[in-house]
Formats: sequence, C-alpha cells, structure tokens
Amino acid sequence: YDYVESGVSAYLSDAFSGLVTVLIIAFVLLYLVMACQFGSFLKPLVVIMAIPFSFTGGFLALFITGTSLNVVSFVGIIMLMGVIVNAAIVMIDKISYLNEQGIKGKEAVTYACANRLRPIMMSSLTTILALIPLSLGIGKGSELMQPMGITVLGGLLLGKTVTLLIIPCFYCIVKKIKE
Repeated sequence: YDYVESGVSAYLSDAFSGLVTVLIIAFVLLYLVMACQFGSFLKPLVVIMAIPFSFTGGFLALFITGTSLNVVSFVGIIMLMGVIVNAAIVMIDKISYLNEQGIKGKEAVTYACANRLRPIMMSSLTTILALIPLSLGIGKGSELMQPMGITVLGGLLLGKTVTLLIIPCFYCIVKKIKE
C-alpha cells in the first residue's frame, strides 16, 4: 500500500510551504531594512519583539471566531508582520532622535511614548475600523477574504497594545545591556 497526496490536499500543502518560505524571507528582509535604517543590529530586535504578539493576536482572533487557518488567513499573517512594525519603528525612531538631542534614558522613552501615542493610535484606529466590514463578511464575495480581515484585526488589536506598552520596556532593557 502507498499513500499519495493529490488534488486539493497537495495544492494546500504546496501553498503552505510556499507561504512559510515567504514568511521567513519577509522576516529577514524586514530585519535587514530596519538594520540599515537604524544603523544598528540591536534596535531592529526591539522592533521585531512586537511581531510574535501580533501573531498571537491573529491566531487568537481566528480561534475565537472559529475560523480555520487557511491560505488567505496566512497571507493576513504575512501582511500583519509588515503593518505591526510601523508603530514600533515610529516609537524607536523618536527615542533615538531624543537621545541624539541630549535627552537620555527613561526621560526620552517617556517623552517619546507620550509624543507618539496619538499618531500611532490614529493610524491603528483607522486600519482597525477599515477592517471591521471585511472581518464581519459584509458585502459580496467577502467570505473569501474574511479570514484575512479577522487575522489582521486581531493581530493589530493585540500587537499595537504591546507596541505601546512593552516595546519601550524592551528598548530600556536593550539600552542597559548595551551600556
């Protein structure tokens, strides 16, 4: 007896293996671009700490809604990786700018968090509100893209919260280790 995967099962297996490859490549490219932007190998690590929390939010949203992990929701996870780092980049960039201006340590982190809270919340809120109709499956043909909306919405809700609360703490920890 022999077992051969064929049909839809073979297609899905190939699609998931390709998407995992794309996820790894996107992760590496994201890190390299941030390393070039920040001129450091440590600061991108702080930004990347938001990604696992956003993935957790996406998977949790899929679990709560009873939606399966499929090709469309996996594309949402890849998309989420690019969207979630924006707030962390804005936060770390402002902290670095303040450090260059002479404001050091916790004072720079506190000022940057207070200064960047509104822009981060505004951009996050517009994205979250735009994803609600897609996540609810409103409109013709939205059933196909609904898992992506659910994944990105859940990831943004948890990931942005983590970005605002935990990323500044990680930055302080990395700064102390570096010193």
